[in-house]
Amino acid sequence: MAGNRDAGRLRGSLDALAGISFVMAAAVLLYGVLQGWASATTHDVSLRVGNAAGQLAATDLPAGASLVTPFQVNVPVDLLPTGAVVMVKLADALMPLTWGVAALCIGLLCREASHASTIFDGGVLLRVRLLRWALIAILVLPHSLRVWGSTWATSAWGEGLTTATPLGSVWLPLLGMYLCVVFEFVLHRGAQLQGELDEVI
Repeated sequence: MAGNRDAGRLRGSLDALAGISFVMAAAVLLYGVLQGWASATTHDVSLRVGNAAGQLAATDLPAGASLVTPFQVNVPVDLLPTGAVVMVKLADALMPLTWGVAALCIGLLCREASHASTIFDGGVLLRVRLLRWALIAILVLPHSLRVWGSTWATSAWGEGLTTATPLGSVWLPLLGMYLCVVFEFVLHRGAQLQGELDEVI
């Protein structure tokens, strides 16, 4: 009886977490759409740039560019190659959208786990894989586009400027991806052991 109550509480907690994840996913996806529209219509591009000494000074920048922080520069799109502008703006739009997809995958995983007869059901493993691919998309798409676009933009200004990559934003999706890989292995191995036990019984 106590086991049924504990299982019911766990299912309720997972359902609540799934609901929160769905609400967060909707909010982040809506923000992503608005961010994409704002990024597409603005006449400036925000770049993270450094130089050999580390932080930038206003004298290091071409005419028309403005220094916001020691590593962040706002540049009118007219001063940059069109391809670089497209890459950076696309990266700005994709970052919240990919995080929204990841939140949606977390909600689907919690919902599937709460309704599965056993944690080793194939549906749970499928949802974990979807979450892993969503985290890979966060690592690859926006970050790669921003680095490529920023490198292209700074190379058009001449020598002495480099792209400053914020590594802190990479650690969270990277950690989540590794956890998903470990969880996938545990679920796959658990399903194998359960199948062997069923054959023995």
